[in-house]
Amino acid sequence: YGVEKLMTLTSTCVFPDKTSYPLKETMMHNGPPHPSNVGYSMAKRMADTLSACYHQQYGCQFSTLIPTNVYGPHDNFSITKGHVIPGLIHKCYMAKKNGTDFTV
Repeated sequence: YGVEKLMTLTSTCVFPDKTSYPLKETMMHNGPPHPSNVGYSMAKRMADTLSACYHQQYGCQFSTLIPTNVYGPHDNFSITKGHVIPGLIHKCYMAKKNGTDFTV
């Protein structure tokens, strides 16, 4: 079909059940996922592997994003230099606090 660019999404459940923290993207295939979601995890891992193979063999710009949902005391909530979701949370908080519009 001539697809040259493709982005697949996965989640943190693809990471090994027994791992170290903080998680890094390179750790995705370092061990088996938790047994409770092995089917979903392995399917997502295969999509990542397939993207890498298509890139290597055909030069396609295929990539996998892992939009994590770990926000907490040590995250970067900076609106200009932080991660997207925590930055949006901070921006929403500031708009509420200051009584201003929340714009994205």
